[in-house]
Amino acid sequence: MSPQHKIPRQPGIYGIINQLTKKFYIGQTTNLYNAYKNHARAFENNGNPGNLSLVKDVIKYGKENFVFQVFEIIPSEEIVDNQYLNDLKDIYLTCVDFGVYNHSHRKRLKAKGIHFTFDQETGLYSWSRNPDTENTKKVNPDQIPSQLVEKQKKLELPITPEAREKLVNSLQTSKGGWTRKDLEIIGVDWPPPSGWKAAFIKYGEN
Repeated sequence: MSPQHKIPRQPGIYGIINQLTKKFYIGQTTNLYNAYKNHARAFENNGNPGNLSLVKDVIKYGKENFVFQVFEIIPSEEIVDNQYLNDLKDIYLTCVDFGVYNHSHRKRLKAKGIHFTFDQETGLYSWSRNPDTENTKKVNPDQIPSQLVEKQKKLELPITPEAREKLVNSLQTSKGGWTRKDLEIIGVDWPPPSGWKAAFIKYGEN
């Protein structure tokens, strides 16, 4: 397994990507360099002892077909505790519900009072917060729609013409919102049409 760039000794979110299948594992750490070294050491023994699916694919495809990629570096002074990193990791995982080695991220989100609903007709996900659930998130839930667009771009997953069309046709008013920068990323003119809902698209593959 090789790194895509020089790896800093800072907190952040990273991925281990299978270059043949494009499936990947997303992790969080207080030291990205140490995380890479630990995974590389595990790969010498054919896998990651904490994730059976990843172990099986390392054995099947070969460790030389996996790369370590840093998705986001977090300044150390912004990290109060591990909860922030866990929340950020959950948001990344929500962007890529398909094609990941991680399995239990939606259960963790549910426990924190964040619920996601998929609309089969429109192909959209929307999120809501349960006010009766004790919430320990360090990431403001009202910022989730905006963050999802940003993380989607960092993960370099496709924003298809069909996805844009569904977005323009299907979003309706909600408490959350999109910023001008968000709309520019997905190719929608500013100001947005009235009646938009804070939702996000589960992007498919090309």
